[in-house]
Amino acid sequence: MPGPDPRRVTAVSLATMVAGIAPVHLFGALSPEIRDEFGFGDTEQGLAVAAFFAVSAALTSWGGALSDRLGPSPALRFGTLAGGLGTLGVLLAPNYGVIVVALCVAAVGNAVNQPSNNTFIIGGVPAHRRGVALGIKQAAIPTSTGLAGLALPTLAVTVGWEAAYVGAALLAGAALVAVPH
Repeated sequence: MPGPDPRRVTAVSLATMVAGIAPVHLFGALSPEIRDEFGFGDTEQGLAVAAFFAVSAALTSWGGALSDRLGPSPALRFGTLAGGLGTLGVLLAPNYGVIVVALCVAAVGNAVNQPSNNTFIIGGVPAHRRGVALGIKQAAIPTSTGLAGLALPTLAVTVGWEAAYVGAALLAGAALVAVPH
């Protein structure tokens, strides 16, 4: 029986990585619009972003252990679901406090997806292509940052910041479906 398609493994890895990190990148890039709507300032913005990264850093070892216990695909499904729920949480938040909680939920997804994707690539990409695949996976972070930056002039100022979060939620849903069983 043939092994997994390395191109699919790499594409799924990229998509799940973006799904886990996009909520905080969008929050940072779209903060001028979001802050106006919710009435918070620079300090609160910084605290929300710091909360995301603190939760992510604190739980990444646990995310790796979860991947070891469940296997990379189930762990990626869990992490991508958490990222998607965090994205929806920010989108539907009635206040700043809910935004912080939603970003912390998304951080759980990031903490799981980071180590799980390494195992996922090792299991699905031949050794002579792993460097390229891992490089593409790592490119998810600047890809997410770049897309978030583009969301401000293209979406937030024209149709509203919510449109970017809808797009991120759709990406998380597509990534979730694409993770192989």
